[in-house]
Amino acid sequence: MRRWAGLTALAIICVSCGPGPRPSSSQAVLATSTNPPAASATTSPAISTPTPQALVAHQIPQSFTTPLLDVTTDGSQVFWSRGTPGSTVGAPYLYEYTPGEPSPSLVYSDSDKTATISPIAVSGNGYAFVEEFSRGGSDIGWRLFYLPHSAQRPIQVETSETDPASFNGLIPQITLTKHYLVWTAVHDVDGSGQFYLRAYSIDTGKVTTLQSSPASRAEYWFPSADDLNRLVFSTVEHSATGSATVYHVYFLPDIGSPGSQPARLDTDGFATNPVMSGDTVVWKKVVDNVTNWGNALVSYSLSSRQARQEALPDQPNVDTPSIGNRYVAVWGMDPTKFELLDCATGGPLLLDKSAASSPLLYVRPVIAGDLVVFSVANYDDQTLPLQLSWMYLPGRQ
Repeated sequence: MRRWAGLTALAIICVSCGPGPRPSSSQAVLATSTNPPAASATTSPAISTPTPQALVAHQIPQSFTTPLLDVTTDGSQVFWSRGTPGSTVGAPYLYEYTPGEPSPSLVYSDSDKTATISPIAVSGNGYAFVEEFSRGGSDIGWRLFYLPHSAQRPIQVETSETDPASFNGLIPQITLTKHYLVWTAVHDVDGSGQFYLRAYSIDTGKVTTLQSSPASRAEYWFPSADDLNRLVFSTVEHSATGSATVYHVYFLPDIGSPGSQPARLDTDGFATNPVMSGDTVVWKKVVDNVTNWGNALVSYSLSSRQARQEALPDQPNVDTPSIGNRYVAVWGMDPTKFELLDCATGGPLLLDKSAASSPLLYVRPVIAGDLVVFSVANYDDQTLPLQLSWMYLPGRQ
């Protein structure tokens, strides 16, 4: 059995620290192409159950992605942050690529080349990202920015610079829609951590605190919002005696409504990392930490208020779910298998299952709309850069 711990740590940080040959694609089940498809090829075929052999994975040239850090998609474009080639410090560049275009474009270049842009989020009106920067020694600070499409400079929304230099609060987790940027933050209040769930109105520039709690009582994690101003998020809730901790998922029907109250969706206290598309909310189940691999995937219908545990036979342990029009992508604990959840059929879609002799590993997939983005790593030589790839999947009929 291969040991994945080293690869996981490598992929979370700046995962490719220098130029190198691409991992061979000859052993992959998925057909690959470095050429952008014709405009007509971006339309998903109307088929009930796709076969992996009918799907083509396209590669983004590594000259634009190495060294690669955070990656996301809005369903029509691919976005990522990258470092300076040859440097092991920072990831100050934000790029975007539109399938069908000849090459990616640089969106933003941080003036601090040792800063790291991660995480990133994108909507129809602009970009949001967190800039991590050094405050000296091991102390890390952060600034949260919103960058409208029409602007040259980003708007600073919040920062940790008001906290003591020794207070290393968690880096914000963010979600962006046409109307709101929503994020989590932890700040020092009278010597103790205070968790916040906040929203920035893109229309008015106003910041609203949606939830707030001392860290000893409740923590806020993993916000995910849509253009209908709906929000799902998760909590870590501690008992007054410290004897029990539970993990819940909540749904807020209207971010902008002062009277809108969140409703709890789970019933077992093991739910975290929710994502939402249409009527469906999906989350992972954990036992003792929100950052652990989930031991199950659950889907929930907002209309029927029914939850169902989903089956991914080749990935019983999952992390970082994302949801598109039809499919749910997860980072599976066994990266030799690339498996999605098909919400239309209720079953799995196994895109690839590498042979035992293959060094190819699939890491950090993310999906929006009908576009799935993922990276291919080489287990035999983890110093090689990741190959950023993407493919279109058939949508709902």
